Amino acid sequence: MRSPRLTFGATVAVLLIGALAALSATAGVARATTAPGTRLWQKYVTSPAAGNDAETCIAKGPGGVIFEAGALAGDAVFVAKYDRSGRRLWKRTWSGPDGIGAKVNAVKADAAGNAIIAGGADTLWVGQRDTYVRKYSPRGAVLWTYDSGLIREDFATCLELGDAGFVYVGGVTTGFSSGADYSVTRLYGDSGLSEWTATYAGPGPLGDNDDVPWAMGLDADGNAYLTGISGASVAGEDEAATVKVLSTGAVDWFRRVSSPTGKAQGMDLAIHKASGQTWVTGMWQDAGSKPEVLLVNYTSDGIPAASAFTSVYGTGSYGVAVTLDAAANVVVAWNSYGTTTAYMHGMVSKYDALGSFLWSKEYAAGDAAHTSLFQDVTTDGLGNIYVCGTSGVAPGTSRFFAAKYKR
Repeated sequence: MRSPRLTFGATVAVLLIGALAALSATAGVARATTAPGTRLWQKYVTSPAAGNDAETCIAKGPGGVIFEAGALAGDAVFVAKYDRSGRRLWKRTWSGPDGIGAKVNAVKADAAGNAIIAGGADTLWVGQRDTYVRKYSPRGAVLWTYDSGLIREDFATCLELGDAGFVYVGGVTTGFSSGADYSVTRLYGDSGLSEWTATYAGPGPLGDNDDVPWAMGLDADGNAYLTGISGASVAGEDEAATVKVLSTGAVDWFRRVSSPTGKAQGMDLAIHKASGQTWVTGMWQDAGSKPEVLLVNYTSDGIPAASAFTSVYGTGSYGVAVTLDAAANVVVAWNSYGTTTAYMHGMVSKYDALGSFLWSKEYAAGDAAHTSLFQDVTTDGLGNIYVCGTSGVAPGTSRFFAAKYKR
């Protein structure tokens, strides 16, 4: 299981993220007559080996370098480093501590240019995985490997880097309750040794209480926030659970969002680092069993400050990514059936810092008769918005794209 964000093909991912970084750095101010939310450009990249690219995740390092990590045939993982022109500087592969397989779900780069990957590694215990974190130097040397070493199923889904070199790994662990629980471990960045591990178990009944965090973020004090899907107290129902873990490893608070039909989950979160305000997006199912966009805001104390359940066209939607711009405006990327019930299209919406709706745009031009899905969103220093994802061009065929919208 992996985070649903940024699952691009290997070559395509590097080109897209590199292009976004370059464009962000050189973006100019749009003409004053251009309305907010206007799409300024779109770019397509077609994979040279469609359907054969491994799932990957991407991180931007210092000096414009890009780190990519993903899966290879034979159950090995790889991490590669590229310069700003897309030239590969090195590539390393690994098959887990027991040499029988591993998966990677996250990659990050620190200020010194080191790369850190995290995921789950197969073990000699049949059907079990261990959480691992592996750190590489700027030249590709292995600096350390953390292996949870637990005789139970656990794996990482998300990764963040804190101040003073701390590494936070979020994911799933079993054995503390009757199902899978949220887990976050803080590691010392220089050695990979664990300082503490915190867990959260939802109220789900025995056999139906799996909790999986999909995203994690940190505030300025090193507190960790996780959001994902959590089994509800009623069998067969799920809720969106957001948890705050203090920098000491203690769980500070948790908040759960339910729906009339028992189907909700968090997919991504964005944190205002100075204030600790947390915005969560995901999916919330209404009384008619129609999925809608979940967007909820919590204060640093876990108090709900604003919420929205948004489905512009009323035919089914879900949020996939959320980010904050420099003015603390909230930008949400989501997918919806849009103006037609036959094909799902990407949407981007902007709210002010208090949660008031500003505008929403549908991505369909040129591909209105095919599915186009957003996967991630970011902003530049001017507040312009960049989204990326996949866009259908024919049945069974899609291409990767990036698009820019005026702030």
